[in-house]
Amino acid sequence: MKIATLILLIFNVSLCFSDDQPIIIVNPEAQVQNLSQHNLLRIYTMQQKRWPNGKKIKVFTLSLVNKTHQRFVKQILKSQPYQLERHWKRLLFSGIGKTPLAINDEQKMLEQVKSTPGAIGYLSHSTQVEPSLILEVK
Repeated sequence: MKIATLILLIFNVSLCFSDDQPIIIVNPEAQVQNLSQHNLLRIYTMQQKRWPNGKKIKVFTLSLVNKTHQRFVKQILKSQPYQLERHWKRLLFSGIGKTPLAINDEQKMLEQVKSTPGAIGYLSHSTQVEPSLILEVK
């Protein structure tokens, strides 16, 4: 086995078993402090479009190759990144829905969620975030 293949395999295994579970952040105007994993999946598959208070949900995601994105999809949504991407493409190409807005880095994600009413996103566990932005997943 080539060294590069072995390193990639080790990286993927460590990604799956890391305890660095991403945190979900939400704009305070959504007036939500916790959410079920099922509802979070509905939000990220663009099926749930409004918060319980009626405000429109604005979904943000990191780049598909970002390791925090991959952890979020696997650990929080209990899915695979390629499945979520395929779902988004189906919505877009069929004309029945929109895809989330992709953000390039976590600092920009934090700024976008803080400044966009109804926004939701996620960050790595090590990112410093105001407690009022953190959404608990039950």
